[in-house]
Amino acid sequence: MLLLDTICLAVSFILGLSILFLPEEACDWLAKKGSLDSFGIREIPRRNDKTDTFANTVLFILFLFSCLYWVIPDMTFVYIIYTILYFISCIFLLVQMCRIRKGLSGEHRFVLFLSLGMMMFVAYISAMNIFNGHQVITDLIALKKHIAAGKLMHVLYYFKNHEIFSVALQGILFFTSFYLVWAQFKYMRLEDSYKGNHIVSFCIKIVFVCILMLALSVGGYYLLDAAYYVKR
Repeated sequence: MLLLDTICLAVSFILGLSILFLPEEACDWLAKKGSLDSFGIREIPRRNDKTDTFANTVLFILFLFSCLYWVIPDMTFVYIIYTILYFISCIFLLVQMCRIRKGLSGEHRFVLFLSLGMMMFVAYISAMNIFNGHQVITDLIALKKHIAAGKLMHVLYYFKNHEIFSVALQGILFFTSFYLVWAQFKYMRLEDSYKGNHIVSFCIKIVFVCILMLALSVGGYYLLDAAYYVKR
């Protein structure tokens, strides 16, 4: 997995820089061609509010992937599918970033793109398990053997084996990374602004969610190993 980790880090870093220094002409083209206008936005009269049915549907599909990824035989293939889905998600968010940037100063836009680019980068590498040596691969192999042997039917199994919780944590990481991107996408579509009263408070929120993703990716597996006395 070392080669995969290197490729992931390199590609995601390059994409992050590309987002940060995206030319104005490219931003205008993306905002014009991919904004979706009001597609999927639905009024809710009883609440005097709007909802983004398109984004909610996509999130539901991504939730199913995050719950069922473990049934795919090859974990490397899972990572590839996840990368494609996450990259497409980031493109949708980038389009909205380009759309709402109009009216912002150069420094304001730079900070906005930098913070969201950092969020996308950190969420991606956290969900890809780069920091814990892809522990889920080993745990998933063991879990499938346990399922085949019918061990999950015994209550004591969950007190003695950590593998099912490791696989669940990976699903949480997958979906959390998707949710962070699509939550920003939904807010930008519905409110025509970024998700914060001020750019400073917005950056604080982004730093917090980045810490959350790192904590889940690194600390989550560390706590599992400590709780079940797993030696790596």
